[in-house]
Amino acid sequence: MMALASLCAGAQECAIGGLKYAVTDAKLRTAQVVDEVSGSDATSYVIPATVSIDGTDYTVTSIGESAFAWSEATSVTLPETVDTLYYGAFRSSGLASVSLPEGLKYIGDYAFNSTKLTSIEIPASVEAIGNSAFFTCNSLASVKFGEGLKTIGTSAFYKCPLTGVTLPQSLEKLGAKAFLNCAKLETVKLPSGLAKLDDGTFNGCASLKSVELPAALKAIGDEVFCNCSALAAISIPAGVDTIGTGVIARTGVASISVDAANKSFHVSDGCLYSADNRMLYAVPMKGTDKVNVSIRCIGINGGAFWGSEVKRVTLPKGMLAIDDYAFCQSALETVNFPASLVYIGEQGFADTKLSGELRLPDNMPYILDGAFAGNKNVTSVVIPSAVKAVYPHAFNGCTALASVTCLGSSAPSIEDVYEEYDNPFYNCPATTVVVPGGSASSYRANYWSDYFTIDESGAAVFKYESTSPADDSFYTSKWAEMVFDVVFSEPVTIVKSTPEAFLRVGGELGGTVLEPDDCWNATTGGNKNTLRVWGSDYDMYTMSFQVDPEQTYTMVIPAGVVKNAAGELNERIVINVKGSNPTAVDFVPASGASAAGEVARYGISGQRVGKSHKGLTIVRKADGTAVKAVVR
Repeated sequence: MMALASLCAGAQECAIGGLKYAVTDAKLRTAQVVDEVSGSDATSYVIPATVSIDGTDYTVTSIGESAFAWSEATSVTLPETVDTLYYGAFRSSGLASVSLPEGLKYIGDYAFNSTKLTSIEIPASVEAIGNSAFFTCNSLASVKFGEGLKTIGTSAFYKCPLTGVTLPQSLEKLGAKAFLNCAKLETVKLPSGLAKLDDGTFNGCASLKSVELPAALKAIGDEVFCNCSALAAISIPAGVDTIGTGVIARTGVASISVDAANKSFHVSDGCLYSADNRMLYAVPMKGTDKVNVSIRCIGINGGAFWGSEVKRVTLPKGMLAIDDYAFCQSALETVNFPASLVYIGEQGFADTKLSGELRLPDNMPYILDGAFAGNKNVTSVVIPSAVKAVYPHAFNGCTALASVTCLGSSAPSIEDVYEEYDNPFYNCPATTVVVPGGSASSYRANYWSDYFTIDESGAAVFKYESTSPADDSFYTSKWAEMVFDVVFSEPVTIVKSTPEAFLRVGGELGGTVLEPDDCWNATTGGNKNTLRVWGSDYDMYTMSFQVDPEQTYTMVIPAGVVKNAAGELNERIVINVKGSNPTAVDFVPASGASAAGEVARYGISGQRVGKSHKGLTIVRKADGTAVKAVVR
């Protein structure tokens, strides 16, 4: 003891029994274990409740940061006075056995990371287990939780060989990826009061066969049960109002159900939708071959079909967006791309069974990273004129892709990548890209010649000269017609008399769609060089809409509506018109009516009326035509 005392005299640290201790609070007289004595080869330690430093006794209340990191110790006995295990206290050590004291309150981040523990009992006094506290404890097969635990941190039990877990009723927060890749985990009992399952909580728990979600649950994060290949069914409680992406992706789920009292979600044709059917969240991974997506659906959640057995999908008119990984690694063989579709997320259709020609959505401006990568049966791809950019890895690994055709006279941009494998067409056999006549210089300027020989054998584009309203112009009245004129330099021939045009409030990638009652029509305008695209009601009158001065209105006219004498087709045309402050007018035409040429006016009852008649009227003109008008 005299030798030990001399080591501690006049210092704030002390070495006792092969361990170093340091004062943490002189007033409270507390100390912690900070390290092993250099050269110590002990495999077992018994830590005392008090140590004497410079003649004063201090209570040992904690194990300091990385105190036993990389230690050869296999057994450590902690005193009942210890209430805190700090960051990495035993990380990457040989620790195989430890008894946690009844007064312990906090287990820090990485406290037992990569140790040799086979089992552990968490005392009821512990309120929080830190992030990655038992990360990669490859022998930890059993954990017993005491009531009193409130928080389990992110990745706390990552890759532990646990077979069953019963979480305490006191638990309030279960961190993201808490049991990530616990491949042997077969059973889980969740606390009845748990309100949220955070991202990836049970991702990769391949042996998990079933789980009962608590009635108190309100939110399910991203990929909570992703890669749980043995999971056969899932039932969503009544209170759940938030569901993330890829929740049951790559699982064995063949049945999805939702409590009848749930107001946010429901199941239709076996698939999980939002209550209003506007978002498709998940489909059964097993036992479903075909999905006809609801006609009201406008978006597909990330990972909804990821790894599923679904081979055939029909998307509705009006579909706007398909999120990241939506169809990734699925059995998908056929799918339609409606004209309304403007977004496909990263790896949205990566590694599917699509084959033959792949014609991308007509109105999608970006082909994102890996969107169609790994589709080994796709032999050709057609990139419409709407596409503005092709991102890295877009078609990476499409090993049968021998033909690439671009329809735009302006080349989509391609990043000038440093590494060859980052190019959009890496490991594809295609060596030539076919582009419209006269557009090769644009493709060379955008790096396409770095990957392909540019072939201008494609037909030239029938280019327009001007539009009315002009792009970036303003509406000047409270009401505007659904009429857009496009002037070309030579006569036009109508190819599609009822084109799939879109008028959006806002930008071309989103916003409310203003639809005519009947359809969009394509006719020639005042001369043979003009294409007029106009929306009609069921009586074939021109529709109108009330202009919001705070909004921008975007008209999208699809490619291939008209052609010239040489057979060249127009490419996609986008016209942005801004709202303006409404002007005070007595007569506001609803469909092109004007005083000039007017011969008669009738009310909706058919009686002839004057120009001052309020409301909807029918105006007959001298040329025999009739239009609707509104007087306010």
